[in-house]
Amino acid sequence: MTGAAVRAGEADPASSNPADRVQARIFLSLLEREFEQVTERIGFAERCAADEHRNGFPVSAQRFEDEVRTLWVTLADLHRMVTTLRGFADRD
Repeated sequence: MTGAAVRAGEADPASSNPADRVQARIFLSLLEREFEQVTERIGFAERCAADEHRNGFPVSAQRFEDEVRTLWVTLADLHRMVTTLRGFADRD
């Protein structure tokens, strides 16, 4: 939405602009790529935490587990943005 608020029942003027939808699709592809990268980082950090526990290094394992928690929050934010942009980019 641009500068002015849209009242209930009124169309968002920006949603009818094809250039905005193109820009949304480009941003969507970037977010989807970042989503994949964060997902991979979560898997890596989870494996590292398990390895550290197995090797008797609980402090290191905790650092990886903290990173996993932070990455899950990031992933949730990315998911929300991707869902919103998909709805906007696919409008016709």
